[in-house]
Amino acid sequence: MQRELRQDPYYVGAERDLLLMHICELLIDRHFAEGYGERCFKRHEKKWGKMRDFWEPFYCYEPGDVESDRGRWGTDWPKATSLKLEEKAREEMRACFAHKRMLTDQDIQYLFKLLSKHYRRW
Repeated sequence: MQRELRQDPYYVGAERDLLLMHICELLIDRHFAEGYGERCFKRHEKKWGKMRDFWEPFYCYEPGDVESDRGRWGTDWPKATSLKLEEKAREEMRACFAHKRMLTDQDIQYLFKLLSKHYRRW
C-alpha cells in the first residue's frame, strides 16, 4: 500500500496515511528488534557488574551428601558485596524489567490504536 501511495497519491489524505503507515512499520520493527530495555540493563551492568547465574544444590543432613537433583537457582552481581546491596541490585533489575514491559506495551497499544482507526482506508 505504501509503494502504491508513493507512486500515485490519488486522494487528499494520502501523505498523512503514508506517514502513519511508516510509523506502524517502525513500531513493528522496534518490537521485533527487542531493544526496549537495553539502555537500562547496560546502566545496571555498569553499576553492579555482569549478572552471574549459578545452581546451588541442597545438602543432606548427613555430612558430605549432596542432592544433585534438588537445589536452588541463584543470581548475584560482583559489585553487590552485602545482602543489602544484593537486594538493591535485584530491585533495580526488577525496575528495568518493568520499564521494558511498559515500553513494549506502550508501542503495541499505539500500533493497534493506529491500525484499528485506519484499517478500513488502508
